Amino acid sequence: MNQCIEILTLSKDVDKELYKTIQSVVASSKDLSIKQRKTFNYTIVIKNFINSTILEKSRKILKKNKIKFQIISQESITKVEHKVFKTNGWYEAVYDILRTVKNDSFLWFLNAGDYAKISSLKLILKYYQKALNKKYIGISFLTEVINHKKKFIKPGFFFERKNKKFVLSMLPCFQSVLIKAKYLLKYDELIYEGLEGIEQKIIYYYFKKSEICFIPECLSIFNYGGTSTTKKIGLKRRFTNIINFYSQKRFSKLFSELIKLVIDFLPLSFLKTYF
Repeated sequence: MNQCIEILTLSKDVDKELYKTIQSVVASSKDLSIKQRKTFNYTIVIKNFINSTILEKSRKILKKNKIKFQIISQESITKVEHKVFKTNGWYEAVYDILRTVKNDSFLWFLNAGDYAKISSLKLILKYYQKALNKKYIGISFLTEVINHKKKFIKPGFFFERKNKKFVLSMLPCFQSVLIKAKYLLKYDELIYEGLEGIEQKIIYYYFKKSEICFIPECLSIFNYGGTSTTKKIGLKRRFTNIINFYSQKRFSKLFSELIKLVIDFLPLSFLKTYF
């Protein structure tokens, strides 16, 4: 294989979840040969790096399991002066990390609070070469979502026998998508704008062009409480999203954003499971 797979873990002030994510990658690598492990580069990018308390034990567990890795501060790779106003800082971090990866590498964003399954790395290797051979620019899988004691799989899908293809009820979660770096870089300015859900719009574009293949197996676990869900976005940002979604006629996202606005004002926390 002349290309590589970059596992990218972005983290901000969630050391407990970050360490669980690292442990899950280590566990998933156990059954791989040394040669297979070399297919992967694991990069952990930490915002507020100086406050992290798990650096030493993270390095220790990764070295012990012979995983190729680097742990870096986000500040060390930032090339621009970031705007103060960002949605959780996630898009800002994606913008930064895209400048450090090779154009032809496949990227898997497994953020702090997302976990690899025991079978994840083997699953990626199983389909990675097939995707290259068929000129796909991405591979999407299923995600197991956990919220307290509730578990469900996203997205829902069914098999259309007549056309012999899988049909999805919605787009896959970003935690379970591998995509070539250069195809995200094409949208780097939109990513930097931090419009909530822009990654889904990008995936939708490539799905429509049949450039991403779907594999009906579970790749990752999403657990509420990680990088994507630690902070509410401010009301100013919420209203900005509403205006943007309305102007872009993205009415499903507009509806979701209006519901979130209601949730922010009312004690209806159970609704957050569904939006």
